[in-house]
Amino acid sequence: MGSLRWGISSSTSRVGEGGGSLVVLTLAGDLQAAWGALAVEPVGIGRLGLRDLGGIDRVLVARWADRHATLTPHAGAAVLREIGHYMQARGVLGPVSLDPALEYPEARDVLEARSLAAIARAASPRAVGLLLDQPARWSRDPCPEPRELARRSRVLDRLIEPPLVVVRGASNIGKSTLLNRLAGRNVAAAADEPGTTRDYVGANLELDGLLVRYADTPGLAEFGADPVLDEALCVSESIVALADLILLCGDSVSGFPAPPARAAALLRVGLRADLGPAPIGADCEVSSRTGAGLEDLARAVRRALVPDAVLEHPGPWRFWPQ
Repeated sequence: MGSLRWGISSSTSRVGEGGGSLVVLTLAGDLQAAWGALAVEPVGIGRLGLRDLGGIDRVLVARWADRHATLTPHAGAAVLREIGHYMQARGVLGPVSLDPALEYPEARDVLEARSLAAIARAASPRAVGLLLDQPARWSRDPCPEPRELARRSRVLDRLIEPPLVVVRGASNIGKSTLLNRLAGRNVAAAADEPGTTRDYVGANLELDGLLVRYADTPGLAEFGADPVLDEALCVSESIVALADLILLCGDSVSGFPAPPARAAALLRVGLRADLGPAPIGADCEVSSRTGAGLEDLARAVRRALVPDAVLEHPGPWRFWPQ
Protein backbone atom coordinates (compact mmCIF):
# COMPACT_ATOMS: atom_id res chain seq x y z
CA MET A 1 0.00 0.00 0.00
CA GLY A 2 2.98 2.36 0.22
CA SER A 3 2.65 3.02 -3.50
CA LEU A 4 -0.70 4.80 -3.19
CA ARG A 5 -0.94 8.46 -2.21
CA TRP A 6 -3.64 11.07 -2.09
CA GLY A 7 -3.95 14.84 -2.25
CA ILE A 8 -6.69 17.42 -1.69
CA SER A 9 -7.60 19.77 -4.50
CA SER A 10 -7.06 23.48 -3.80
CA SER A 11 -10.70 24.45 -4.30
CA THR A 12 -14.14 23.40 -3.16
CA SER A 13 -17.52 23.61 -4.91
CA ARG A 14 -20.90 24.53 -3.49
CA VAL A 15 -23.89 22.37 -4.38
CA GLY A 16 -27.34 23.89 -4.79
CA GLU A 17 -28.73 27.11 -3.39
CA GLY A 18 -27.21 27.50 0.04
CA GLY A 19 -25.99 23.90 -0.17
CA GLY A 20 -22.91 22.43 1.41
CA SER A 21 -19.44 22.41 -0.07
CA LEU A 22 -17.64 19.42 -1.55
CA VAL A 23 -13.93 18.82 -1.78
CA VAL A 24 -12.06 16.60 -4.22
CA LEU A 25 -9.59 13.96 -2.96
CA THR A 26 -7.32 12.65 -5.71
CA LEU A 27 -5.99 9.09 -5.33
CA ALA A 28 -2.98 7.97 -7.36
CA GLY A 29 -1.28 4.57 -7.22
CA ASP A 30 -2.33 0.95 -6.66
CA LEU A 31 -6.09 1.44 -6.54
CA GLN A 32 -6.93 -2.25 -6.41
CA ALA A 33 -5.07 -2.49 -3.12
CA ALA A 34 -6.69 0.73 -1.93
CA TRP A 35 -10.25 -0.57 -2.37
CA GLY A 36 -9.50 -3.50 -0.11
CA ALA A 37 -7.65 -1.48 2.51
CA LEU A 38 -10.41 1.14 2.68
CA ALA A 39 -13.20 -1.46 2.55
CA VAL A 40 -14.67 0.26 -0.50
CA GLU A 41 -16.39 -1.65 -3.32
CA PRO A 42 -14.22 -1.26 -6.44
CA VAL A 43 -15.21 1.22 -9.16
CA GLY A 44 -14.36 0.36 -12.76
CA ILE A 45 -12.31 2.56 -15.07
CA GLY A 46 -14.49 5.26 -16.59
CA ARG A 47 -17.26 4.65 -14.05
CA LEU A 48 -18.83 6.56 -11.13
CA GLY A 49 -20.18 5.15 -7.89
CA LEU A 50 -21.50 6.22 -4.49
CA ARG A 51 -19.54 4.53 -1.73
CA ASP A 52 -19.51 4.56 2.08
CA LEU A 53 -16.08 5.58 3.38
CA GLY A 54 -15.47 4.08 6.79
CA GLY A 55 -18.90 5.11 8.05
CA ILE A 56 -17.72 8.73 7.98
CA ASP A 57 -19.33 9.99 4.78
CA ARG A 58 -20.96 8.76 1.59
CA VAL A 59 -18.72 9.88 -1.26
CA LEU A 60 -18.86 9.97 -5.04
CA VAL A 61 -15.97 7.93 -6.48
CA ALA A 62 -14.84 8.56 -10.07
CA ARG A 63 -12.30 6.13 -11.56
CA TRP A 64 -10.42 7.96 -14.32
CA ALA A 65 -7.64 5.52 -15.11
CA ASP A 66 -5.96 2.39 -13.83
CA ARG A 67 -4.01 4.32 -11.15
CA HIS A 68 -6.14 7.47 -10.79
CA ALA A 69 -9.46 8.14 -9.03
CA THR A 70 -11.18 10.98 -7.20
CA LEU A 71 -13.36 10.92 -4.10
CA THR A 72 -15.79 13.77 -3.37
CA PRO A 73 -16.77 13.99 0.31
CA HIS A 74 -18.35 16.92 2.11
CA ALA A 75 -15.86 19.67 2.90
CA GLY A 76 -16.51 20.08 6.62
CA ALA A 77 -13.33 20.27 8.66
CA ALA A 78 -14.40 17.43 10.98
CA VAL A 79 -15.32 15.17 8.05
CA LEU A 80 -12.00 15.76 6.28
CA ARG A 81 -10.05 15.23 9.48
CA GLU A 82 -11.72 11.88 10.15
CA ILE A 83 -11.31 10.77 6.52
CA GLY A 84 -7.62 11.67 6.66
CA HIS A 85 -7.15 9.64 9.85
CA TYR A 86 -9.10 6.71 8.39
CA MET A 87 -7.09 6.60 5.16
CA GLN A 88 -3.69 6.96 6.76
CA ALA A 89 -4.50 4.36 9.41
CA ARG A 90 -5.09 1.90 6.56
CA GLY A 91 -1.82 2.59 4.81
CA VAL A 92 -2.98 5.16 2.27
CA LEU A 93 -0.29 7.84 2.46
CA GLY A 94 -0.83 11.56 2.09
CA PRO A 95 -1.68 14.27 1.59
CA VAL A 96 0.97 15.00 -1.03
CA SER A 97 1.45 17.13 -4.10
CA LEU A 98 0.47 14.81 -6.92
CA ASP A 99 2.01 14.62 -10.37
CA PRO A 100 -0.26 16.66 -12.71
CA ALA A 101 0.00 13.87 -15.30
CA LEU A 102 -1.70 11.54 -12.81
CA GLU A 103 -4.32 14.12 -11.81
CA TYR A 104 -5.19 14.91 -15.43
CA PRO A 105 -4.79 11.73 -17.50
CA GLU A 106 -6.86 13.33 -20.26
CA ALA A 107 -4.06 15.85 -20.95
CA ARG A 108 -2.06 15.34 -24.15
CA ASP A 109 1.29 16.01 -22.46
CA VAL A 110 2.87 17.13 -19.19
CA LEU A 111 2.60 20.84 -20.03
CA GLU A 112 -1.13 20.60 -20.70
CA ALA A 113 -1.54 18.68 -17.42
CA ARG A 114 0.35 21.43 -15.60
CA SER A 115 -1.92 24.02 -17.22
CA LEU A 116 -5.05 22.20 -16.07
CA ALA A 117 -3.65 21.85 -12.56
CA ALA A 118 -2.83 25.57 -12.46
CA ILE A 119 -6.33 26.49 -13.68
CA ALA A 120 -7.81 24.42 -10.84
CA ARG A 121 -6.01 26.53 -8.24
CA ALA A 122 -5.84 29.89 -10.05
CA ALA A 123 -7.64 32.61 -8.09
CA SER A 124 -8.17 35.15 -10.89
CA PRO A 125 -10.45 34.83 -13.93
CA ARG A 126 -7.79 36.46 -16.12
CA ALA A 127 -5.54 33.43 -15.55
CA VAL A 128 -7.71 30.92 -17.40
CA GLY A 129 -7.21 32.02 -21.01
CA LEU A 130 -3.49 32.57 -20.51
CA LEU A 131 -3.01 29.15 -18.95
CA LEU A 132 -4.97 27.40 -21.71
CA ASP A 133 -2.69 29.05 -24.27
CA GLN A 134 0.57 28.01 -22.60
CA PRO A 135 1.15 24.72 -24.48
CA ALA A 136 0.97 26.61 -27.79
CA ARG A 137 3.21 29.42 -26.51
CA TRP A 138 5.90 27.01 -25.26
CA SER A 139 5.72 25.19 -28.58
CA ARG A 140 6.38 28.46 -30.45
CA ASP A 141 9.12 29.61 -28.05
CA PRO A 142 10.64 26.62 -26.22
CA CYS A 143 13.77 28.50 -25.09
CA PRO A 144 12.74 32.01 -23.92
CA GLU A 145 15.33 34.39 -22.52
CA PRO A 146 15.65 33.28 -18.86
CA ARG A 147 15.70 36.66 -17.12
CA GLU A 148 12.79 38.06 -19.11
CA LEU A 149 10.82 34.85 -18.56
CA ALA A 150 11.45 34.98 -14.80
CA ARG A 151 10.45 38.66 -14.58
CA ARG A 152 7.23 38.14 -16.54
CA SER A 153 6.37 34.93 -14.69
CA ARG A 154 6.73 36.58 -11.26
CA VAL A 155 4.12 39.12 -12.30
CA LEU A 156 1.74 36.61 -13.90
CA ASP A 157 1.97 34.37 -10.83
CA ARG A 158 -0.25 36.96 -9.14
CA LEU A 159 -3.10 35.60 -11.26
CA ILE A 160 -2.73 32.29 -9.40
CA GLU A 161 -1.78 33.42 -5.89
CA PRO A 162 -3.64 36.65 -4.96
CA PRO A 163 -1.38 39.63 -4.19
CA LEU A 164 -1.82 41.73 -1.04
CA VAL A 165 -3.23 45.26 -1.34
CA VAL A 166 -3.06 47.41 1.82
CA VAL A 167 -4.93 50.68 2.38
CA ARG A 168 -3.23 53.47 4.32
CA GLY A 169 -4.64 56.88 5.20
CA ALA A 170 -5.98 59.21 7.86
CA SER A 171 -8.97 58.41 10.06
CA ASN A 172 -12.52 59.14 9.02
CA ILE A 173 -11.93 59.69 5.29
CA GLY A 174 -14.04 56.78 4.00
CA LYS A 175 -11.52 53.91 3.73
CA SER A 176 -13.94 51.40 5.28
CA THR A 177 -16.79 52.67 3.12
CA LEU A 178 -14.59 52.14 0.06
CA LEU A 179 -13.93 48.51 1.08
CA ASN A 180 -17.64 47.88 1.59
CA ARG A 181 -18.48 49.40 -1.79
CA LEU A 182 -15.82 47.35 -3.61
CA ALA A 183 -16.92 44.16 -1.83
CA GLY A 184 -20.61 44.80 -2.41
CA ARG A 185 -21.36 44.05 1.25
CA ASN A 186 -20.57 45.32 4.75
CA VAL A 187 -17.11 43.96 5.49
CA ALA A 188 -15.77 46.82 7.62
CA ALA A 189 -17.53 49.03 10.19
CA ALA A 190 -18.02 52.51 8.78
CA ALA A 191 -18.94 55.48 10.98
CA ASP A 192 -18.25 59.19 11.39
CA GLU A 193 -16.39 58.52 14.65
CA PRO A 194 -12.60 58.54 14.07
CA GLY A 195 -10.86 55.30 14.98
CA THR A 196 -13.83 53.03 14.17
CA THR A 197 -11.45 50.52 12.56
CA ARG A 198 -9.22 49.33 15.41
CA ASP A 199 -7.59 46.44 13.52
CA TYR A 200 -6.93 45.65 9.92
CA VAL A 201 -9.95 44.18 8.10
CA GLY A 202 -9.41 41.87 5.14
CA ALA A 203 -11.44 40.62 2.20
CA ASN A 204 -10.81 38.89 -1.09
CA LEU A 205 -11.88 41.20 -3.91
CA GLU A 206 -11.96 40.70 -7.66
CA LEU A 207 -10.73 43.92 -9.29
CA ASP A 208 -10.73 44.00 -13.09
CA GLY A 209 -10.35 40.22 -13.28
CA LEU A 210 -7.60 40.03 -10.65
CA LEU A 211 -8.37 38.56 -7.23
CA VAL A 212 -6.53 40.43 -4.48
CA ARG A 213 -6.27 40.14 -0.71
CA TYR A 214 -7.39 43.60 0.39
CA ALA A 215 -6.55 44.87 3.88
CA ASP A 216 -8.14 48.02 5.32
CA THR A 217 -5.97 49.40 8.15
CA PRO A 218 -6.78 51.78 11.03
CA GLY A 219 -6.54 55.48 10.33
CA LEU A 220 -3.09 56.95 10.90
CA ALA A 221 -2.81 58.78 14.22
CA GLU A 222 -0.22 59.89 16.73
CA PHE A 223 1.08 57.15 19.01
CA GLY A 224 0.32 57.50 22.72
CA ALA A 225 -3.23 58.87 22.60
CA ASP A 226 -4.96 55.47 22.89
CA PRO A 227 -3.20 52.21 23.92
CA VAL A 228 -5.69 50.05 21.99
CA LEU A 229 -5.24 52.10 18.82
CA ASP A 230 -1.45 52.08 19.32
CA GLU A 231 -1.50 48.27 19.28
CA ALA A 232 -3.72 48.22 16.19
CA LEU A 233 -1.35 50.59 14.39
CA CYS A 234 1.63 48.35 15.21
CA VAL A 235 -0.21 45.33 13.79
CA SER A 236 -1.19 47.24 10.65
CA GLU A 237 2.43 48.30 10.06
CA SER A 238 3.42 44.64 9.89
CA ILE A 239 0.79 44.14 7.17
CA VAL A 240 2.02 47.18 5.26
CA ALA A 241 5.50 45.65 5.19
CA LEU A 242 4.12 42.61 3.34
CA ALA A 243 2.07 44.51 0.76
CA ASP A 244 2.47 44.09 -2.98
CA LEU A 245 0.57 47.35 -3.50
CA ILE A 246 -0.21 50.19 -1.09
CA LEU A 247 -3.20 52.46 -1.64
CA LEU A 248 -2.37 55.84 -0.12
CA CYS A 249 -5.79 57.36 0.51
CA GLY A 250 -6.67 60.97 1.19
CA ASP A 251 -9.43 63.52 0.68
CA SER A 252 -9.64 67.26 0.09
CA VAL A 253 -9.04 67.93 3.80
CA SER A 254 -6.51 65.33 4.92
CA GLY A 255 -4.30 65.09 1.85
CA PHE A 256 -2.17 62.00 1.22
CA PRO A 257 -0.05 60.42 3.95
CA ALA A 258 3.66 59.90 3.47
CA PRO A 259 4.51 56.52 1.93
CA PRO A 260 5.99 53.95 4.30
CA ALA A 261 9.73 53.48 4.44
CA ARG A 262 9.45 50.14 2.73
CA ALA A 263 7.41 51.26 -0.27
CA ALA A 264 5.91 48.62 -2.51
CA ALA A 265 4.07 49.79 -5.61
CA LEU A 266 1.93 52.83 -4.71
CA LEU A 267 -1.37 54.27 -5.89
CA ARG A 268 -2.65 57.58 -4.54
CA VAL A 269 -6.44 57.43 -4.28
CA GLY A 270 -8.56 60.51 -3.69
CA LEU A 271 -11.64 59.57 -1.64
CA ARG A 272 -14.98 61.36 -1.20
CA ALA A 273 -14.66 62.94 -4.62
CA ASP A 274 -18.30 64.05 -4.39
CA LEU A 275 -17.38 66.40 -1.50
CA GLY A 276 -14.38 68.18 -2.98
CA PRO A 277 -11.37 67.94 -5.27
CA ALA A 278 -8.81 65.19 -4.75
CA PRO A 279 -5.42 66.11 -3.30
CA ILE A 280 -2.74 67.04 -5.82
CA GLY A 281 -1.04 63.99 -7.25
CA ALA A 282 -4.00 61.61 -7.15
CA ASP A 283 -3.77 58.65 -9.52
CA CYS A 284 -7.54 58.19 -9.36
CA GLU A 285 -10.57 59.73 -7.65
CA VAL A 286 -13.44 57.80 -6.09
CA SER A 287 -16.80 58.56 -4.55
CA SER A 288 -17.96 55.56 -2.54
CA ARG A 289 -21.34 57.25 -2.09
CA THR A 290 -22.11 57.60 -5.82
CA GLY A 291 -19.86 54.84 -7.17
CA ALA A 292 -18.01 57.26 -9.44
CA GLY A 293 -14.46 56.13 -10.18
CA LEU A 294 -14.75 52.60 -8.74
CA GLU A 295 -14.14 50.90 -12.10
CA ASP A 296 -11.18 53.19 -12.75
CA LEU A 297 -9.74 52.29 -9.35
CA ALA A 298 -10.18 48.55 -9.98
CA ARG A 299 -8.42 48.90 -13.33
CA ALA A 300 -5.62 50.95 -11.81
CA VAL A 301 -5.02 48.34 -9.09
CA ARG A 302 -4.91 45.51 -11.63
CA ARG A 303 -2.54 47.44 -13.90
CA ALA A 304 -0.22 48.28 -11.01
CA LEU A 305 0.03 44.59 -10.10
CA VAL A 306 -0.30 42.93 -13.52
CA PRO A 307 0.41 45.54 -16.22
CA ASP A 308 -1.24 45.42 -19.64
CA ALA A 309 2.15 44.93 -21.31
CA VAL A 310 2.72 41.71 -19.35
CA LEU A 311 -0.80 40.40 -19.99
CA GLU A 312 -0.51 41.09 -23.70
CA HIS A 313 3.02 39.69 -24.14
CA PRO A 314 2.87 36.70 -26.53
CA GLY A 315 5.67 34.79 -24.81
CA PRO A 316 5.33 31.78 -22.49
CA TRP A 317 4.83 31.82 -18.73
CA ARG A 318 6.60 29.49 -16.31
CA PHE A 319 3.65 28.98 -13.98
CA TRP A 320 4.70 25.75 -12.26
CA PRO A 321 7.14 25.40 -9.32
CA GLN A 322 10.72 24.82 -10.33
